[in-house]
Amino acid sequence: MSDEEILSVLQQKGRITLFTRDAGFYARSRCHERCCIVWMQVSRMECAEYAMRLLKHARFRTFADRRGKVIRVQPTGLNWWERNSTQERSLGWR
Repeated sequence: MSDEEILSVLQQKGRITLFTRDAGFYARSRCHERCCIVWMQVSRMECAEYAMRLLKHARFRTFADRRGKVIRVQPTGLNWWERNSTQERSLGWR
């Protein structure tokens, strides 16, 4: 599937959080109210650990907290774009 086909499925299904290591998904234009995209900018071996850290983080614990966002996960913290926002936000790990 192409990236655009993946996005179309995500948007149709809704309430999905997609974790990917593909940097091409980290763009403000990818924000959609029915899904969340998480770019894992960590090694393949660290993906599960950082995915769990994100899902347990107070700011992103529920789907309602993640919806409409494209999030970048990295060892130093989190960056994200939100729907209807022109500014990238960031936050360190606690």
